[in-house]
Amino acid sequence: MSITSNRASDSYEKLEEKVRTKFKNLGKKIVRSIIISTLFVNSFSPCLSTDNSKNHELKEPSYKLPTFTLVDKLEDPFSKIEKSLDSYKFSFLSLTKKKPVMKDQYKNLDSNKNDFSNRSEIPVLMYHGIGNGKYCVKPDKLRSDLETLKEKDFYFVSLQTFIDEDYSKIPQGKTPVLLTFDDSLNSQLNGVIVNEKFVPNTNCAVGILEDFFKSNPDVGKGGVFFLNSHPFGTKFRKEKLTYLVNNGYDLEYHTRFHVSLRKETPEYVDRDLKKFEEEIRIYLPNYHSRAVAFPFGADPKKAVANLIKKRFLAAFDAEYHQPIRNSLYDVPRIEMSNRKGERNNLQTFVLKKESQYFKKPLMIVSKK
Repeated sequence: MSITSNRASDSYEKLEEKVRTKFKNLGKKIVRSIIISTLFVNSFSPCLSTDNSKNHELKEPSYKLPTFTLVDKLEDPFSKIEKSLDSYKFSFLSLTKKKPVMKDQYKNLDSNKNDFSNRSEIPVLMYHGIGNGKYCVKPDKLRSDLETLKEKDFYFVSLQTFIDEDYSKIPQGKTPVLLTFDDSLNSQLNGVIVNEKFVPNTNCAVGILEDFFKSNPDVGKGGVFFLNSHPFGTKFRKEKLTYLVNNGYDLEYHTRFHVSLRKETPEYVDRDLKKFEEEIRIYLPNYHSRAVAFPFGADPKKAVANLIKKRFLAAFDAEYHQPIRNSLYDVPRIEMSNRKGERNNLQTFVLKKESQYFKKPLMIVSKK
C-alpha cells in the first residue's frame, strides 16, 4: 500500500503543478479545490445520462468514489483528471463543462443561403463614451474598429434583426455584428441645428457612424443606444432622439439612474421602467422599450429576471469572459474601451479564429 500511496502522491503533485502552470493567478487552495472538484465530477459522471433528449435523466447511481488497489491494477484517478483538464473551464467559484465546437458546425449544404444557427455566434460590441476616459474609446479608435469589421466581412444589423434571427437580407459570406452604446452620454451624440435640422458632430459616436455608413452603403446599418434618464445632455434632446429613430438606430432601457438590478426588487424595476418610458414619450409619443442592458453587468436575481422575461424581448449583459450562451435574456457583450489588455481588444475577441467566443462561419443560411 505504501507504493500505491507514493504513486498517488506523485500523481497529485504533478497534477497540481500542471493546474498551477495553466492558471498562474490562482492560489494553492483554489488549485486544490479545482482538483478535488474535478475528481468528484469525474467520479459521479457515470450517474448522469448524456442523452439530451432525456434531459439528463438520472441512471442507476453507482456512488463509486475513487479507490486505490494494487499497483499492477491501479486505476489512477488523477491521470483521468489530467486528461480532462482541457475539457473544463475553471473560474474562482465554478467548474463548468465547455460546449464542444464541431469542425463542420457551419458547413452549409445550400450555398445560395446564409446560416446562423446559434445567436451566440454573432459578436455584440459594447461601447460607452467617446474620448480619453478609461471606459471610452477615442474617435479614431471607433473609426478603426468599423473599418476593421468591414474589411473582415462583418455586416451591421439592427436589434430587431438580432432578435428575429432573420438574416435573409445579408449578403452571402457576411457575418452579422451588433453595435451597442451604454449610458446615453453627450459624447455619443452632440451637434448643432442647421436649417432647422439636427446635424451631429463628426467626432461624436453617431457622427462617426453616419459618416461610415454613408461611405459604405453595402455593410448594413444599425446600433443600439441603451438610455438612462436625461439622455445625451440637456441641449436638443427631442432633435437628438428623433434623429436616432429616423436614421435606423434603436433606443432601449438601461435604468433611469444606472442602478444595479441585482440589488433591486421587481416593484422598483417596474416603477423605474414606467417612469423611463414616460420621459421618453415626451419626445417620442409612440416609444416602447424592447430590450434592457444590465448596468455594471450585474445579473438580476430570479424575481427581477422573471419580470424582465415578461416585459422585454432581450436582455444584454456586460461580461466578456463568460462561455458561449444562446439565450436572448443573457446576451454577452465585448467591451471596447481605452483600457489596456486583451479584454478590450477587437482583434482578440472577434477576428482571431481560435477565439472561444465567436467562430466565423464559412457561410450563413437564413432561419426560416
